[in-house]
Amino acid sequence: MNFTTEEIDLCKEIAKYYWKPIYFGDWFYDEELNRPAIHVYTMILNEYMSDRFPLWTWQDARDWMREKGYTLETFSGDMHIEIAFHKRGTHYLSSLNQDGNTDLEAILKVVLKILKEEK
Repeated sequence: MNFTTEEIDLCKEIAKYYWKPIYFGDWFYDEELNRPAIHVYTMILNEYMSDRFPLWTWQDARDWMREKGYTLETFSGDMHIEIAFHKRGTHYLSSLNQDGNTDLEAILKVVLKILKEEK
C-alpha cells in the first residue's frame, strides 16, 4: 500500500489523541527506516514498536467510526465526492478527490476532528 505524505502526517497527528494497536498484518510508520512498513512478526517487544506509530487504512477508520456509532453516506457531485458521518444529530462531512485529497486522507480528517472534539 502506498501512503501519501499527507496521510502519514494525519496518522501521526491521530496517534497523539488515540493509539491504535499494531497487530500482525497492520501498517505502521518506521521512523528509523523513514518509511511505512507492515507488521509481519508475531512476537514483537514493546520496545521495538516504541518509535513507530500506527498507520490507518480506510477499513481501520471506517471500523473505528462504526464502533463510535457513526453511519457513513457518500454523495457524488460534479467535481468531487463527499463522505458524511452521522450520529444522533452529529454530522461530519469531508470531500474526496478535491484539491488532491485521497479517500483515506478525507476519512482520516474526520477521525482527527472527532478525536480533537473528544479531548
